[in-house]
Amino acid sequence: MAKTLIGEHVPNDPEAELALVGALLIDGYCITEVMPIIKPDDFFTDNYRLIFMACLTMQRRGEAINQVTLAQELERNGQLARIGGSSQLASAINACPTSLDALHYANIIARLATSRRLIQAGEDITRIGHSANPDSLAALNSAKKLLDGIEAGGGGKYIISASELSDMMMDFAINPHSFSPSLYWGWDDLDSITTGLFPDELIIMGARPGIGKSQIAHELIIRQIKNGKQVLLVTLEMGKRDIMERIVSTQVGIPVRKMRQQLMTDREKDSIVDLAGKFAGWGLSTITDNISVSTLTSTAELLQREKGLDLIVIDYLQLMSDCHDKHCGNTKEERVGFVSKSLKQLSQTLHVPILAIVSLNRGSEYRDNKRPTMADIRDSGQIESDANCILLCHRDDAYFTEAQWAEEYPDKMYPKGILEIYQAKNRHVESGQCIKLRWNPAYSKYTNINEDIDERQAQFNGM
Repeated sequence: MAKTLIGEHVPNDPEAELALVGALLIDGYCITEVMPIIKPDDFFTDNYRLIFMACLTMQRRGEAINQVTLAQELERNGQLARIGGSSQLASAINACPTSLDALHYANIIARLATSRRLIQAGEDITRIGHSANPDSLAALNSAKKLLDGIEAGGGGKYIISASELSDMMMDFAINPHSFSPSLYWGWDDLDSITTGLFPDELIIMGARPGIGKSQIAHELIIRQIKNGKQVLLVTLEMGKRDIMERIVSTQVGIPVRKMRQQLMTDREKDSIVDLAGKFAGWGLSTITDNISVSTLTSTAELLQREKGLDLIVIDYLQLMSDCHDKHCGNTKEERVGFVSKSLKQLSQTLHVPILAIVSLNRGSEYRDNKRPTMADIRDSGQIESDANCILLCHRDDAYFTEAQWAEEYPDKMYPKGILEIYQAKNRHVESGQCIKLRWNPAYSKYTNINEDIDERQAQFNGM
């Protein structure tokens, strides 16, 4: 950001940045002292920013930070050559004979970063003024947001004062609509029980394979990008063709089987062409590689700076590379916990909701009542703790044929295509509710359903 500023001199101190890196290499524990003061974007020099980000990643994993381990981390991420090789790390140590002044260097970096942001905000406000917006109130609000978005450098930037909360209360009383969720699911009953998807929240959706959890996530994504939102999808099970087929099927109503057998009519082909023209302008970015949380973080931060970012969807959590990396924990549960906690931190850093799909173990399949519980989430301990909301999906027709259902429940209609979503946890509203959606094969999507759900909710609650 800072390098785009207009002017003869951009406030920065490369010597302080180099010295801080050297202090971290001398004593890796210093990072806990400087973390409350600076963040990666406070660095003006790209190389030092990359080094600091690598140190943060290692600190989250509980690893020692020194010249050898940091070089290994940068090499693993393909960034060692980019920062100048191991010799650059050695130079940083030579530039800082002691780690005792790490806090001093961090304060210098944070203060200059604030100065750069003030300069940038001033230039942006100047442009707002030159635009001569006929709506002067809107122009003033835009300028105010630019200034409000600047974090003061130095210690205490993460402290929230009572006066800030008081101002928030006043704003809420005057304009409660400004505190609405950033996104809605789009199904009335689901929005009713969850109240929507809010920034800073990690939402978990779990089910056994083939139940419909990925379909729900896919429909949520399409709904958001059609409404002008920017979404990042990390799908570790589907390739580009799979994604394309699902989008076409949902939006045009052509079954995937029909597409794969190339049985589309000319009218259907024309509809695909029309969809392609519209889709090119929608805000979907997709990752299909088996990436780490650190790579996801840097990618998401880049997207947010360049395009904006409203939602991250991960399908699914246990397939991320950190879940199989022994550097992230000795056991599978510890590694999954590392990913879960990191995703929670990412949602708070970017101020966007993150929807993470998770797989369930086979526990429910051996019970008479097949409905899942939170205990069925694979390696679930940390996930249950980190999640703001946990939704569990179930379909009876995945376990009963129509004949088996008629024999077991002769007085009940076969629930063909009925998806039950149970809110097992929600930090902010009442949990324990169950809603239903109906699969509409003609349009390859789920639709709202209106029926008595008390009995199904009781079955979930009785687990």
